[in-house]
Parts: sequence; C-alpha cells; structure tokens
Amino acid sequence: MKDIEDRDFVESDITQENIDKLRNMTLPVLNEEIVEKIEKVVEKTREEKEFTWWNCGTYGYRTSCGNRDPYFESMESELSRMIFSVPATKGIEFGAGFGITEMTGYEANDEMYL
Repeated sequence: MKDIEDRDFVESDITQENIDKLRNMTLPVLNEEIVEKIEKVVEKTREEKEFTWWNCGTYGYRTSCGNRDPYFESMESELSRMIFSVPATKGIEFGAGFGITEMTGYEANDEMYL
C-alpha cells in the first residue's frame, strides 16, 4: 500500500500460534510496526474520497498435490478464482510473478519435481 510494505513470510512464521494471531488481527500483517502507518493512509484516503492500491500475500504450506486436475483445479486456479471475485482485483502473481517477463526461458525454468 503506497510505500508501506510488510516483510515476506518465512517458513518459521508458519506456526499454529502465528496463524491464530493473524486470523484475529484487524490488519493481519507480520510486522506490527506498520499497522499505524496503514491506518493513517486509510484514514487520509477516506477523507479525500480517494482510493489506494494494496498488495496481499499468501503462503501455501504442506499443500496436497497430485489429486486434482492440474489445469482446472490447481492451487493457482482455485486461488485466482477466489481472488478475482474481489472487486477491483487487477492482477495476481505466482512464483516469479510479473517479473518473469524480464527473464529468458532458461532463467524462468520451473521444473516439476516428484
């Protein structure tokens, strides 16, 4: 949101305690120091009858694989379907995301491992 960024997930963040904490937060962020900044931007935006853009992140951990249709029921397909039901959603990134447009095929190689 504007120039405010939360930190990225790391595997050690994925604990039941942290998941429960995030679920109960009004603004679920990893770096709680940015909450006040976000609230100020939201209030200013509301006062100006304007809007702002948000980036939201998710983290999949120990997801099951291989038991669904790889094209129409993949994790990316299902998340995209849900996320694009939110009005004003303009894009979604997986893996290297939109930055993949700046890579060669060799750099962007995304092999499947079983």
